Amino acid sequence: MRKIVWVMVIMVAVIALQIGLVNNAAAKGVVACSPAGVWDYGNGNMAMIVPLDPTGKMFAVTVDIAKPTSFNESRVQKLQGIVERIGRNLYAYTLFRYEVEFYRGPITKHVVLVGETEMIDCDTRVTTSYYQERDADGTPQFDWIRGRDGIVYRMKLETKD
Repeated sequence: MRKIVWVMVIMVAVIALQIGLVNNAAAKGVVACSPAGVWDYGNGNMAMIVPLDPTGKMFAVTVDIAKPTSFNESRVQKLQGIVERIGRNLYAYTLFRYEVEFYRGPITKHVVLVGETEMIDCDTRVTTSYYQERDADGTPQFDWIRGRDGIVYRMKLETKD
């Protein structure tokens, strides 16, 4: 009889431990969040991420960089590409950068940006990246260079109260 009681106590303790671990993970923000939405990179730079499939695995991304390029004041940079979920809260991306001239339109620069972004919570993510400039035929001009890394915040809709 004592063995049955001990087995039951151990089973209840294991179940309580599992429930506690799940609740603790949820309290720490370890939940699956979607990167879909608009993200603020600061200084007027924004990224818009749109789902491409109902499973939430693939996304299209467009990044507008607000300030003119250092080479030509009439040009701004734009990034476009794909984001793909590779883990519970981890996403990989490949973006292609081009410049847009105010009077002529897009100008291809053949710059590839690759990296990963991890959702810290549903409104914050950490991004790491590498970039490489390529010739028109795709030949790299130099080896991969570390890009800008940092924390990005989801833009919130503000209402007038």
